[in-house]
Amino acid sequence: MINNILAVLVHSSNKKTLDILSSILSGDDIKVTTVATNKDIKEAFENENFDIFICQNDPLEKETEQLVSTFLSHYHSMLTCKIGDEENLGDFNCDFFIRTKDLSDEHNLQVLLRNVITFAKKQRIQSELAALLLHDLRSPAQSIIGYLELLEKEIFGELNDGQHQILQNAVTLSDRLIYLLEELSQIYRFEQKDFALNISRIQLREFIDIALRTLWVQADKKNIKFVPQIAKDLPVISADGLALERVLINLLTNAIKFSPEKGTVRIYVDKSENYLGEPSIRFRIADSGEGIPTERLNAIFDKYYRLKADRRQTKGMGLGLYISKLIVEAHGGQIGVYNNREGGSTFYFTLPLSPYVKREPT
Repeated sequence: MINNILAVLVHSSNKKTLDILSSILSGDDIKVTTVATNKDIKEAFENENFDIFICQNDPLEKETEQLVSTFLSHYHSMLTCKIGDEENLGDFNCDFFIRTKDLSDEHNLQVLLRNVITFAKKQRIQSELAALLLHDLRSPAQSIIGYLELLEKEIFGELNDGQHQILQNAVTLSDRLIYLLEELSQIYRFEQKDFALNISRIQLREFIDIALRTLWVQADKKNIKFVPQIAKDLPVISADGLALERVLINLLTNAIKFSPEKGTVRIYVDKSENYLGEPSIRFRIADSGEGIPTERLNAIFDKYYRLKADRRQTKGMGLGLYISKLIVEAHGGQIGVYNNREGGSTFYFTLPLSPYVKREPT
C-alpha cells in the first residue's frame, strides 16, 4: 500500500517565515516539521525520513551549509527547495527555488508550494510502484530458473550437447537478471532509508584478509598480485560488516578486472581525517590498469553512468559503485577515485571512527 503522507522539513531562523510556511503546507496528507537551529536540523534528520526539505537561506551560515550538505548526501530521493535571493544560493544544489519577495505574496507562494508538493507526490508514487514491480518480478524470474534447471538435469528427457549449452546460457542470464533485481531493490531501500545498518565491532586486519582470500582465485586467473599495506595501529571500528565487505569486494573486483595480466593491486588502510577534521579510517585500492578518462571521474559513481557512457569501457562500473557510495555515505563516510601519476587509478573511501548512523525505521 502506498503511503500518501508527505513529510516536510522546513528550516528558517525567522519565526515569521516558519509560521507562514507551516500554515500553507499543513494538511491531512502533509506532516510539517519546523526547525530553527543546527541542532534541530541534526535531530530531525536523525529521527525521521523526509520527502521535502525547505530551507530559507539569507544567507545560511557556513556551519549550517556544511551540515545540510552532509545530510543531503544521505537523502538521495529527498527534494530540496530554497527560499532566498539568487546571489545567496549557497553551496548545495536544490530542486526548486523560491524568491524571498514571494513570501509576501501569499497567493503566489501557495501556488509555488503546491507545485512542489504535487511533484513530490508523483515522485513518491512512481518510486513505490517501482519497488512493487521489482518485488513482483523476482518470484517469476526465480521460477524460470527452477524450470530451466529441471530441463538441464534431463528430468523430462535426454538432451544433446547443443541443448545443454543453450540451457546453461539461459540459466546464466536468468541468474544475472535476479542479481540485477536485487541490486535495484537494494538501491531503492538505501535511497528511501528503508534499511538499518547492522552495526558490529570489526577487526580491520582480519576483515581485509577475508576479503582478499575471497578474491584470490579470481586474481590468480590473471596472475595478479595483491600487495596489502595495512597500518599496524588500526583500531577496532563499528560498522555494518556485510555491507562494508560488499564495498571492499566490489572495489577489489573492479581493480582485478581493469588490471592487466601479471598486474598488481595495492591495498592501503591507515588512519586519517575526513573533510571535517574528524578521525577516520581510510581505504585505498590502487590498480595497474589504464586509468579512467579525466572527464568521467566525476560520473563514475552515478547510478546512470553505464547508460551515459560507452558500455565496453564501463563494464562492471555501474550499479555496484553506486551501491558502494550509498553504503559508505550511510556510515557517514566519503568515497572517490583519482588517477595515479604512474598509471592506473585508485578508489578510496573513508569511515569516521564515530560514524553517523541512521536509526532503524519505526
